[in-house]
Amino acid sequence: MFSSLAPLALPLRVPFDRQLALARAKGFTALDLPVGHLLARLRSEPPDRIAESFAGAGLRPGGWQLPFDHQADRAAFATGMRRLGRTAWLAGCLGSPWCYHWIEPASDELTFAANTAKHVARVRPIADVLGEHGCRLGLEPIGPATLRVGHRHHFVHSIPVSLDLLAAIDRPNVGLLVDCFHWYTSRGTLADRRHSARRRSCTSTSTMHLAAPPSSASSTACGCFPAGAG
Repeated sequence: MFSSLAPLALPLRVPFDRQLALARAKGFTALDLPVGHLLARLRSEPPDRIAESFAGAGLRPGGWQLPFDHQADRAAFATGMRRLGRTAWLAGCLGSPWCYHWIEPASDELTFAANTAKHVARVRPIADVLGEHGCRLGLEPIGPATLRVGHRHHFVHSIPVSLDLLAAIDRPNVGLLVDCFHWYTSRGTLADRRHSARRRSCTSTSTMHLAAPPSSASSTACGCFPAGAG
């Protein structure tokens, strides 16, 4: 288990060198991969030189966000899939097998069953490409009720139902990213957390709040998210 600063989750938009410096200064042991920046660097330097940037700052590579929306239209999804192999290869070279993305908790177009079918159809090929490079995918359920209000169809937003989705996806390298904030706001229990750890939890994160959430229906906007991966 180790702590990793995830700038995209904050969101923190500063240059890579500044991200490294902030992660080290704040006591993190890793930094999540800024995939776009690192792929650009790959045009002029090999992966071992990129790895030296982390080592020089006393950090290890953390996880990385899936670099496209797996729920996007077909054209955007196909484009993302074509680029995924190179990203996963680089992540594998850097010793960072932890890819992650979130599960949208509601939809105005897709029923629960249709949304499940779409996730199965989209996540399976993603998992297969990641698996070719020794990577795995953590899917994060999003808990706050405020993000479901006003939408026609609610979807996966808690650990127990997320585990059912993983069973439908049926890929050994797909698990849950369990964020303590979203676990809390989904009214999750300790039993849920223990059950996910025994079954399919591949990454855990903790949330450091700038202000305490007023209720389980809180917006995620009050939190910042340093991922602890392991």
